[in-house]
Amino acid sequence: MNQIRGKAVNQVEIARILGVSVVTIRTWEKESLPVCTKGRKGIAATYDTRAVIDWFATRDPSRYRP
Repeated sequence: MNQIRGKAVNQVEIARILGVSVVTIRTWEKESLPVCTKGRKGIAATYDTRAVIDWFATRDPSRYRP
């Protein structure tokens, strides 16, 4: 398992941090958004804020709308 460098947050929290919807977060997971732990029935996915922000910074901002 990867070491968390930022804060471990759930899908709603990472969406709020990035200013996007939860649906967008799910879409980005298919485009290699880093996930600490995959969600499954009854257990929420978790995201490392530092890893996600680093990933987001490499994306083309013209592709996304808040």
